[in-house]
Amino acid sequence: MLRIRSLRRRVVSAVLLSVSAVLVLLGIAVQSAIERSSGLEFDERLAQQAQVILAYADHEFAETGTLVPEEPAPTAPSGDHEVIYQVWTLQGVPVHRSKGAPQRPLVATDRRGFMDVRLEGALWRTYAQRSADMPLVVQIGELASHRNQISARAWSAVRTPALLALPLLAALVWWLTTTALLPVERLAREIRARTAGDVTPLDVGSMPEEFTGLGTELNSLMSRQRDALLREQRFSADAAHELRTPLAAVRTQAQVALRAQSPSERNHALQQLIAGVDRSGRLITQLLSLARLESGGVAGSTACREVGDVLADVLHDLAPSIDKHAVSIQVSRPGAGAALPQEPVYLMLRNLIDNAVRHSPVGGIVRIELRESDRGLQILIADQGPGIPVEQRLSALDRFRRLTDSYAGSGLGLSIVAQVVELLKGRLEMQDASPAPGLEVLIFLPLAPGRPPVHPLPASDGLPRKGDRA
Repeated sequence: MLRIRSLRRRVVSAVLLSVSAVLVLLGIAVQSAIERSSGLEFDERLAQQAQVILAYADHEFAETGTLVPEEPAPTAPSGDHEVIYQVWTLQGVPVHRSKGAPQRPLVATDRRGFMDVRLEGALWRTYAQRSADMPLVVQIGELASHRNQISARAWSAVRTPALLALPLLAALVWWLTTTALLPVERLAREIRARTAGDVTPLDVGSMPEEFTGLGTELNSLMSRQRDALLREQRFSADAAHELRTPLAAVRTQAQVALRAQSPSERNHALQQLIAGVDRSGRLITQLLSLARLESGGVAGSTACREVGDVLADVLHDLAPSIDKHAVSIQVSRPGAGAALPQEPVYLMLRNLIDNAVRHSPVGGIVRIELRESDRGLQILIADQGPGIPVEQRLSALDRFRRLTDSYAGSGLGLSIVAQVVELLKGRLEMQDASPAPGLEVLIFLPLAPGRPPVHPLPASDGLPRKGDRA
């Protein structure tokens, strides 16, 4: 691909090439017009000279019967004479000829009008006219080279100014291009003077109309960059804040294991140490998942897959936790064959089911229902845990929000779920399980990501919706 090293040079070169091409075509047209118009003028003058000569020949021939001079004429036309003429009778008898005219007729005596003839290697333009009163014919000829010299002088008078104008035109185009590109240079200087973290929008209103699109796209890019920086800063702050406590607990349990006086005390400390490491790993995984969701690139960077197959993967991955808590899973998936982006749906289902399993009592039941209709996909996950009070359901979607201190989670599960639902343009509702106790989380996702549901699901009175948080 050809690299554009200088837009200014490219514009100047393009303009000069275009103008040169136009001048060449214009020159050809002008030269053709000059030759055509001058040829017509020369022919008119030649015809007028023939009429004058014919009038004189008629008068003299009527009185003397001849016009032939006494001195012999040369046998070939002389290049020193640009115009020559002859007077002949209709029977082909010479009556008169000019100096330098040949003895034989320029053209046949029965020919009339304009003709081009070649005499002794030279091209002549001839004109023959017959007298109306006398049996005479006048033949007059002019060297074609004489005509060409006059046309060449006229063409040179037009060509020279055009060629001299090209350098002036190049300087003018260079100056105009430099002036037109000054806003781009100012924009470059403004961006160059900024620091790495300065993402203040550019003043698009002061830019020329041709550069407003560039300025708008740069502002859009800086806006995305600002969001990315904020996400990185928030992720760093969250990770530093949230990892401090579990890492301190891991260190404490390691110290307890070192000071243990008995094998049972040491085993207990090591078990607590492993649990702390698991909690830290789970927190890091959720932090990374939340950071990816906030970047907005998860849905577009993953393939679509049937939600039922994604659910099967989630249950397979959570099997150790399900067995540990001795919880039963009941799955109902009538007609749930909708295909949605795999990774965000996996994150949503994993966090919902993991929360439901961890909050359910030993021997409890977690109910999962997937229902598909022309309105979209409905996902229902119900547990038999303590539930969430109505007044706390909106705040439960906030980051690092723990409703009770008895649960050792990170407070990110429902926040991740809310991010996924918002990413997929869906809706989230929470309500009391039936039969109580427990919590039911109801999620509606449109079949086409990015399109709001045509027929919204009914919500119970007093139940929050994800959109109500805005």
